[in-house]
Amino acid sequence: MPLSPITLILAICTTAHYIITAVMALFARHRVKYLSIAWVMGIFAFSLLGITIVTANFSAPPSMLHPGTLALLMAACFLQSIYPLSIPMPAFLQWRRMWGYATPAILVILAYLVAIFLGMPTYAIQDFADLQQHFLSLDVLFRMLCLGISVYYIINILRLPRKMSKANVPTYLKAYTTMLGFNALLYVVITFLPFNKLLNIICLSIFTLLNLYLCLRALESMALELPKPKPTLIEHEPEEAEIRQSEYDFNEANQKRFERVEHWMQHHQEQWRDNTFGRDILCRETGFNRHLLLQCIRSQGYNNVHEYINSYRIKEVKRLIQSGQATTLTECLTAGFGAIKTLRSCFEREEGQTVDNFLDQHLPRRRQTTTNTLETEQTTE
Repeated sequence: MPLSPITLILAICTTAHYIITAVMALFARHRVKYLSIAWVMGIFAFSLLGITIVTANFSAPPSMLHPGTLALLMAACFLQSIYPLSIPMPAFLQWRRMWGYATPAILVILAYLVAIFLGMPTYAIQDFADLQQHFLSLDVLFRMLCLGISVYYIINILRLPRKMSKANVPTYLKAYTTMLGFNALLYVVITFLPFNKLLNIICLSIFTLLNLYLCLRALESMALELPKPKPTLIEHEPEEAEIRQSEYDFNEANQKRFERVEHWMQHHQEQWRDNTFGRDILCRETGFNRHLLLQCIRSQGYNNVHEYINSYRIKEVKRLIQSGQATTLTECLTAGFGAIKTLRSCFEREEGQTVDNFLDQHLPRRRQTTTNTLETEQTTE
């Protein structure tokens, strides 16, 4: 039997979430902050698998405000309102808080099940006329309460970016969380309407694309943390003949080209300390076009040419601070950065700490050294 379009989309989204779960679980072995995301994505994957199976075996679409749909909506909104925060703070370290936060949804679901067990009549609501007719029934009131709790969780999703602004959280994560909230609001509207295949497919596709985006950005973050090669002093610049001879071996050719670039950077400090120095000047000075320059630099673990140039500038900033030649961030700009904001972002990305902290760590030592020197001179006099 051929699959319906919505079942096919569900199957694709389920597969995507299983892949995300596997990737996040692998990351969690090295960074515990990804553990709760792996768990939540796994829950979504299993839930989507169940929905796919149900959709493939039942042709009748669910009614408006269907209890099963509302229960899934509450669970999804609850999970979406906590798991983005697992990047700065693993949710599994806050079980008591999480259970307290989930209590309203759990109590409503349990109360609804108990009411059905005790004989509460339920209704199939197909349109707004049915909703108006049964609006004051206990069944519909329970459903509206589920909808209200879902909206409560969605409000918390939309509030997350503001809370994240107080922590060291990437901008992309704030944007991702905001889009999650708006997508959840869209699904609330869809739940309140007669079943529409197209709207459900759109909402589920957006949800999956957002999670794939988060996964890819996490991959990028891990890639940026890969170790760079330790700088070595290149005493002799590789000759053109050596480079041509090595071109039969792709890796060796990139290594030789990189050695030429390294040799130039190590012997022309005064040029890259100018903040107007960039990729085009480096291409001209080394004799490589943009493609070959980027290729050889990426072969050594750098993301792009600007990151490579800035790595030299960051080493120079550290030298200036440690030697006492720079005591303020403005003086650190002589290393080649055009603005303090750029210096801060590049230094933190490369060193894992802020340049302000690095400066503060070395200032007390220099002050103490200066004080000791003055005391020694006064004693001598």
